[in-house]
Amino acid sequence: MVDTSRLLYWPVALGVFLAPIVMLQIPHGSGASYLLLASLGVLTPFVSRYRPFSQDEKRLFTVVGAFCAVALVSYLLSDMNYLGFRKLGRYVRLLAVIPVAYIFVRARLTQGWLWYGVAAGALLAGVVAMIGAWDASLQGRDHYRAGGSTGPILYGDLALAMGFIALAGMGYFHQQGRWQVLMPLVGVAMGLLASLLSGTRGGWIALPALALLCLWFYWKHLQRWQCSTLLMLLLVIPLAAWMIPQTGVKTRVEEVRTEIAAYLDGTNRDTSIGHRFELWRAAWQMFENHPLFGAGVGADQEAIQAQIRAGERHEGIAHYQSPHSEYLSVLASRGLVGFVVLILLFLVPAWTFYRAARTGSADVARLGLAGLVVVVAFMHFGLTDAILDRVPPIHFYGLFLALLTYLISSLEYDA
Repeated sequence: MVDTSRLLYWPVALGVFLAPIVMLQIPHGSGASYLLLASLGVLTPFVSRYRPFSQDEKRLFTVVGAFCAVALVSYLLSDMNYLGFRKLGRYVRLLAVIPVAYIFVRARLTQGWLWYGVAAGALLAGVVAMIGAWDASLQGRDHYRAGGSTGPILYGDLALAMGFIALAGMGYFHQQGRWQVLMPLVGVAMGLLASLLSGTRGGWIALPALALLCLWFYWKHLQRWQCSTLLMLLLVIPLAAWMIPQTGVKTRVEEVRTEIAAYLDGTNRDTSIGHRFELWRAAWQMFENHPLFGAGVGADQEAIQAQIRAGERHEGIAHYQSPHSEYLSVLASRGLVGFVVLILLFLVPAWTFYRAARTGSADVARLGLAGLVVVVAFMHFGLTDAILDRVPPIHFYGLFLALLTYLISSLEYDA
């Protein structure tokens, strides 16, 4: 008799392995893997699950459902414009977490595909960024930002997250062979380099938190000289990027100071930082006017235009469709109710991963660390970008939440 779960194993495994690799390099690559896995979960109900869903998985399904439900209610309470409809379609993609989790449990996926996939994805992101920087220097271009198929902001953010996820799997690679420890170390170095070459300043805010998170975890698992080496690796690359003018890192950081000063003294609000401040003030005003459920999903652009017409905001922000902050975007469009659910979307899985990271099982603990990396990274990315308003990050966050929660639950179940 054919074992149908084994027939699913290889397409699911390849989907997981390829997702980090194609996500940043191929247009719509993130959706190809994520939605393919979700489709398999919907279309293969005849394959039995080898275990019931854990409480952690059920909590994840609940909070994802609540996130989408609040967005729908907010949209229905607003003028239901086309922009809101498009945004709602993006949020609904998070619901694919449920069929993705179904297919993982049916295929009995193992953790190796995760670790090798993120290491390869981070490595490729760094290599492509370096090739682009080298090509730009040969052409005499002074300004270069790695962008892949997603644009510089998402390229830098997601490459950085991949690198630190790979670093969380260092113990797994060591089990496969001592030389393989180089894979996560090279992965985090390349992910960090891709982030720096992308010029994504908002993503750099997450770097200290991710570094401290990994040091907190590895302080108990590595020898002191190994922790010191890891710390040096995380410090040397940003310092080198700062000192090499061609990377543009020093210039990008100095622009922040200059643009903040120009905004505060009123001499120039028409800058990248100035636009963000104007958008944040516009979003806060929207929240004050609609504190409970917000102005509605998709109402951001019209509200910004109205504030510009009233002379309250600089006209340079007229083309933006939402504030450059996940937290303020949710407060403006979905109010306090939506904000609470957003925080739960971060904290509920974070609690699952924190508890896993504190267990005695090395396999479970490193998966917990990887999950904390995902959540902490997205919480920081959301400070300066409406990260869950964009499709690739939704696919990334949904896929890794489902995958890591599944792997942790399966290891605990088998134990």
